[in-house]
Amino acid sequence: MPGVSPLRVEEVVKVSNETGGIANTESALPPLPRTVGNIGTITEPDTGNKLRFRVIDEVVQIRADYPAQAIFLQKIEFEEDGYIELRLGYYIIGKKPKMLGK
Repeated sequence: MPGVSPLRVEEVVKVSNETGGIANTESALPPLPRTVGNIGTITEPDTGNKLRFRVIDEVVQIRADYPAQAIFLQKIEFEEDGYIELRLGYYIIGKKPKMLGK
């Protein structure tokens, strides 16, 4: 996106005290989840081994042309060997009845 640079979460948005999520200041959308410190797993496709990791940092960019979507770049560290990797993901507001507005 020309002219738009991603900044650290703490510099861009306010943390919502009641939910612990990241308040989306662009509109009246629900707060984005804060994942720093969370533990997750990845399954290796060839062996089926599960690897645990911890999110140690993240950067979020709310799309200027579509504020219902946010792109996350997460820095993760694997517990087994301390290997550090980057993971790209996104959150989007649901449109179907079950996830409408979530």
